[in-house]
Amino acid sequence: MRLKDLTFVAVRLLAIYIFIQGLGRSFNVIEPILPNLILSDEARVANPSLLAILLVYLIPGSIFIIISLILWFTTVRVVNLILHTRDSELDFNHDNLHGIFITGLSIVGIIVVVNGLPPLVMNIAQLFQIPSDMVTNTYRNNVVSALVSNLIKLILGLILVFRGGSIYRIIMKTKSE
Repeated sequence: MRLKDLTFVAVRLLAIYIFIQGLGRSFNVIEPILPNLILSDEARVANPSLLAILLVYLIPGSIFIIISLILWFTTVRVVNLILHTRDSELDFNHDNLHGIFITGLSIVGIIVVVNGLPPLVMNIAQLFQIPSDMVTNTYRNNVVSALVSNLIKLILGLILVFRGGSIYRIIMKTKSE
């Protein structure tokens, strides 16, 4: 395995990790939208507009997703920048990359699970810790949105760990089409 091959796989795995982080951050939009969907028209007037809420909460996640897509679609250029080469195409053997890419997907999945599990457990504990009559709707919405975000990251991490081979085949199939 050459250095170019390893760098190519590392950049692609970084793009996947950043994409998952962006998705997790984007799901934070649930927190401010939930009250707006269930409030009456009079109460909704006092709240900021839905568009403003979407922009404020979706921009951070969108930045992550855009960066991950840029990394994904310009991997060859990024590898050439990292290695200080000028090759227009990387010549690599897909058979050599198969094992390392699946291993890398599993490692990224483990990192996502390890980073997402403690906050998920904390969110679940927060839901059960305080008596329901003492919990405000804002607090409950904050905890639920964080719970959903962390749960989605955990699920995506587990998919990477246990279905890395399938993801690799999908990536190679879409790349060849």
